[in-house]
Parts: sequence; C-alpha cells; structure tokens
Amino acid sequence: MLRITRDQKLTTAITGSYPRPLWYDVSLRGQSFKTALGDSLFREQYLDAVAAVINAQESAGLDIVTDGDSRFDLAVGGKSWFFYPIERLGGIEGHRDTSRGWMSRHGLRPGKILWEVQEAYQPAVVKRRLSRGPSSTPRCGRSPSVSRTSP
Repeated sequence: MLRITRDQKLTTAITGSYPRPLWYDVSLRGQSFKTALGDSLFREQYLDAVAAVINAQESAGLDIVTDGDSRFDLAVGGKSWFFYPIERLGGIEGHRDTSRGWMSRHGLRPGKILWEVQEAYQPAVVKRRLSRGPSSTPRCGRSPSVSRTSP
C-alpha cells in the first residue's frame, strides 16, 4: 500500500447508463429534457425511475449517485451499451436467454443490480453472415449543402 494514500477514502460510483425499468415507457419525443419535464406523465415516470435508481445505488453503498442516464431516451440510455451495435448489423435475429443459469450459479435474485442487468440482456443470435444492417442515422460524410471553397 502506498503511504501517501493509506488514509484516503476511495469513493465509488456507477458509470454509464442504468437499465431502464420496463414501466418507464415515455420518451422525449424530440423535445429538450427541460421541455419534456412540463409533461406530467414524463415527469412522473422520470422522477420515479430516478428514485429507484438512486435507491439501488444507495443500497449498494455507492458514495456518488446519479440518475443513471434516466433523462435520455431508451435508444440512448439504459439500452444502447448492449444493443446499439446489434441493432445496426444484418444477419442477427432473436435472442438467447442465457441469464438464468448464470444468475443461479452466483446466487443473484430480483432487486440486485446484476440480476436486473442480466435479465435485461439477452444475447443476439447470429443466423446469417454479418452485414451492414439498417441504420437510423445518416452516414458520416460531407453534407450536400456544404461546398468546398478554395482559400
């Protein structure tokens, strides 16, 4: 152990998105977060989700708690770290439920963060050769409206 850090506390936190509860089904619908908070249904679900996420972090003993990216739409927060690449590949169909055996071997049960993550993540099944799949975002490149000028 280094003497200089011997008496210092190492603070803990989560990074990234927390899995989004299934009942949190409203989205920003293209609005800013501030505007969306004016919608009572969005605000209620967001605040309930944040309360659940913070409660889980406090129960785990984390020092720094966050909203777990609950303010983002599902395609951005809570899901994309598993599914963003998979949804953009061709040749992938369905999923396999591999979580039950893993969770029982490790004694996980509902209410524990690893249970929730494993239950939410179902690995995709490659059925055909992988290829470029559908994309909801335009490809990178120069916009047709931008012209190159010489100095």
